[in-house]
Amino acid sequence: MTPSLYDEKKYGGWIASLERIVRYYGKEIELGIAFEYNKSDFKEVRNGVTYYPMNVSNTIRDRLIEKVDFEYKWNRIREKMIQVIEDFGPDLIQCFGSEWLYGLIVEYTHVPVVIHMQGFSNIYNESSELVYTNQEFIRCNHYNPKVAFTILTNRRKNEESLKKERRLIKENKFFMGRTFWDKEIVANYNPKGQYFYCPEAIRPEIYYAPKWSPAPSTTIQLVTITQAGILKGNEIILRTAKILKEQFGFDFKWNVAGNAEAFRVAEKKTRIKHYNYNISLLGMIDADTVANMLKKSDVYIHPAIIDNSPNSLCEAQVIGCPVIAANVGGIASLVDDGRTGILYPYNEPHMLAFKIMKLSTENYIAKKLSENEINIATERHKPETVYKYLFEAYNSILGQKK
Repeated sequence: MTPSLYDEKKYGGWIASLERIVRYYGKEIELGIAFEYNKSDFKEVRNGVTYYPMNVSNTIRDRLIEKVDFEYKWNRIREKMIQVIEDFGPDLIQCFGSEWLYGLIVEYTHVPVVIHMQGFSNIYNESSELVYTNQEFIRCNHYNPKVAFTILTNRRKNEESLKKERRLIKENKFFMGRTFWDKEIVANYNPKGQYFYCPEAIRPEIYYAPKWSPAPSTTIQLVTITQAGILKGNEIILRTAKILKEQFGFDFKWNVAGNAEAFRVAEKKTRIKHYNYNISLLGMIDADTVANMLKKSDVYIHPAIIDNSPNSLCEAQVIGCPVIAANVGGIASLVDDGRTGILYPYNEPHMLAFKIMKLSTENYIAKKLSENEINIATERHKPETVYKYLFEAYNSILGQKK
């Protein structure tokens, strides 16, 4: 539940792109969008869309209470959501992400609710513990008292959140997603759930951007576009870059877009500094810069420890930048190994290094991958295609009310 186009500069992303698609193709749909936001206005109508900024306070006092009262935040959000439902009178409620609490509204309304799967915190949580133990994460943050306090006091809160996510999946009937991975999650946590396929909406600045055209150079340009959180493979990037430079003398530059500060933890753990191994940290970049980076880079690398349907990987395929990705989560639903990208085992930086070097020397393979990516991804993320699947799901769900 992001502000979507209400405040795209703050968050943007694929949900804002999906709103554009619904507004353009869904003339028969009256759209209301509710989201947490630091604004007191109850609702605002723009371009035929009714926006509901839900101002749920998040003071220090609130955060402290949440550590011991695990229903405290949900009680406040639920009250706001019920007000929105009573005011807008929806025929269908679509909640984005099982990792948030919003889908539990199904227990308080007779309106059909569909959960649009994003990730799955129960699995993400397990995966994060494979990367860092709590003690190691505290050490890698230089024993920062604030980090230590947050981790140690959030343990019970996190456990309760994971329970709520499992309850959310069990209590809901309708689900929407785009990979075999999230389909399997629904099937196993709620065998009676109905799952509808809906491909991801891509930002128009990237969907319609010029296609892959790297400049000839002896220095191979690698790019990774990420939020740079601990599940995004920062330490794999560092270890792989070190292998490429020290063991093979490979001539490359690796541009990494995302939160540059997040790399400090990975550097502490690996004892590898990014600036010593041809890694350039770009910070957060806008859509136009993303499109330009993908167009001119030789290879896009997606080294996440776990992921479902990453926007950045899909965007790389749309532009045609050859993709190498860790074979985790839902990635195999997006990357047909050897046809629309290359897969490798997520925890093997040597194998990733081998794949990078091989692809960079076999131009005919890179060009074929690029062609296949563009053909498959352009159709997969075509706005008309996204809306077709979305509207079919809506009709199927609403048809079951009769």
